[in-house]
Amino acid sequence: MDKKVLGRYIIVGIVTTAINVVIYWLLTNLLHIHFLTATTISWVVSVLFSFITSKSYVFNSGEKGIGSTMKQLSLFILLRASSYLLDASSMILFVGMLHVSDTLSKIAVNILVVIFNYVLSKKIVFKSNAA
Repeated sequence: MDKKVLGRYIIVGIVTTAINVVIYWLLTNLLHIHFLTATTISWVVSVLFSFITSKSYVFNSGEKGIGSTMKQLSLFILLRASSYLLDASSMILFVGMLHVSDTLSKIAVNILVVIFNYVLSKKIVFKSNAA
């Protein structure tokens, strides 16, 4: 395991999670947007941030050019869609069914999502440069 990559991923994961949770909180508490809509909006923003930082900082992807970047972005978004399903379904379970605090649920769920996303990014999206 590459400790530098893991360390950078943890830093980016913390910042990505903070972006996700803060946007979610702002949307639900200040704008009174439904928790699933807020989850979706915060997910989109955090995924874009995560792709940019993962490509350039975490995995130091040397791939240049619009074609390779679009291929990586497409794969990244496709795989992140599976983590969105994990995020949204967990929020439905914790908030909608178990009535756990939505902000607390969002933080806990994002810890699982960060781990899940690390494995997907390292093994699939940026595999040639992350080994």
